[in-house]
Amino acid sequence: MIYNIYYVMDIKTIKDGIILEEMKIINEYVEKISAEIQEMTTTAESLYEKVDIMKDKVNNFKLSTKQIVGIASQTNMLSLNASIEAARAGEAGKGFAVVATEVKKLSDMSSKVAESTVKDQNEMLKMIVDIYKVADVVNQKSESLKGAIDKISAIVQKANQS
Repeated sequence: MIYNIYYVMDIKTIKDGIILEEMKIINEYVEKISAEIQEMTTTAESLYEKVDIMKDKVNNFKLSTKQIVGIASQTNMLSLNASIEAARAGEAGKGFAVVATEVKKLSDMSSKVAESTVKDQNEMLKMIVDIYKVADVVNQKSESLKGAIDKISAIVQKANQS
């Protein structure tokens, strides 16, 4: 009978030791996961900062492109005026008419490049919005995981105190 009592006590002591060891392991994993979540949060914040910088650069680039469009438009007007003046000059203006035609071609090319650039800029801005959305999801998931880990940590601490 006494042997049975010692046997049961030994088993309980062994089980308590195993449970304590398992709680330590769980606590280590909780700490590792918490560190990973913190790193995810930091990475998401860094992503926000870099995307903000990229957005500013794209907007600055967009302003430059608008200026290029304006220059192309003015160049087009100058080539049109030059063509009119060349026509008025008759035979003497033929050489100038060739220059006016080439200036017109350059103006048209500048306009096309600027239009293409504006299209690309708009696509980049849409991508930036998408990146913000992804970063928001990462942040939300990190917060959710952090909440779950905090609950698990509280349970482990409570179990360790028992």
